[in-house]
Amino acid sequence: MALAGFWAIETKFWRSLMDGVYATGESKIPSQLYATSEFAARSQHGAATSLAVAAATCALLGSLLACAKREARVFYGIVALGVAEMFWFAHAARPTFDSATVVNREEQSFLTEHPGDYRILNRFTPDSALAIGVPDMWGYDPSVVRRYAEFIRWTQGSSPDEASEDIIFKWADPLYTMLRLRYVLLPGAKQFQAFEVESPPMPHLQLISKYRVVHGRDAILDTLRSAGFNPRAEVLLESEPAPTPLPGENPGAAQITASSTDSLTIEADVTHPAILLITDVYTPSWRAVALPGSVQSKYQLLPSNYILRAVPLLAGHHRLRVEYVSREFAIGKWISVAASILFLVALYRFRQIMLPLSEPAGEGR
Repeated sequence: MALAGFWAIETKFWRSLMDGVYATGESKIPSQLYATSEFAARSQHGAATSLAVAAATCALLGSLLACAKREARVFYGIVALGVAEMFWFAHAARPTFDSATVVNREEQSFLTEHPGDYRILNRFTPDSALAIGVPDMWGYDPSVVRRYAEFIRWTQGSSPDEASEDIIFKWADPLYTMLRLRYVLLPGAKQFQAFEVESPPMPHLQLISKYRVVHGRDAILDTLRSAGFNPRAEVLLESEPAPTPLPGENPGAAQITASSTDSLTIEADVTHPAILLITDVYTPSWRAVALPGSVQSKYQLLPSNYILRAVPLLAGHHRLRVEYVSREFAIGKWISVAASILFLVALYRFRQIMLPLSEPAGEGR
């Protein structure tokens, strides 16, 4: 690492290295910043400093480990080194700024003047949904849901088998009405241009009586594109719903009474059995649970239209919560609890072993 740090500070090829990084297209740093000599010099100095600190830390750790063979109390020095290294790393993250300064004011003003429960496709300032407070139908997410990535790739004219987190949008597909897309924001001559899509966004919740069971991804996608399918009047399911919806007009109304990142609390009055379509992305970790006062004690949560959520409802008044409960998160939680207990046991045993070694030998023995 020391040699790498020396190379980083002395090399004449740093500019070429930076150009190579920029050419990958994976960097989020603006091209104007890449072009400045000051940024190149600062990045070179930062890389060399980081390598030098890492080399010094490794050298000190090696020395402590060597001394620990003769003096057990040196282990406390290793712990102190680990704490100091973490504090040094955190030291560089202290500068703060007002998050409002990174939001484009014209963009924020436009969206504030057009309120509603909809999504945007922001190609003007991508990955800014959290900052501006308006949901975006795409953004930076290394763990994008496979079904959703396949659907988006397919709507852009490519094979869903090529799904990934990277995509170039060529058009706003009419099926994006299911995702509640309302505006596409594109770079303009001076600021941005906002285009309202032709098909108005569907509501967040909708009660639908008509359904069709279709098996297989490709068959579902083909049906979505067929002339006889209307996402506002019919849902595509992958298994039979229970209860079974009955045909009829005006199945009722549903509303969201509370929401968070991990749950939706819903109340619905249903005149006859129907499907509650939720225009949010489906994953197996979402479930629907009954709340007090609901006519139904158990709820199914099914994938609909390949990417959305559906809940079959009986006639009557419903109170339910659609919540995210990840089995993997629960497993990870208990692994962390078990690891913490084992660490405390190991620490106790370590202290029991170290205490006799640190006591002086009794005289006269």
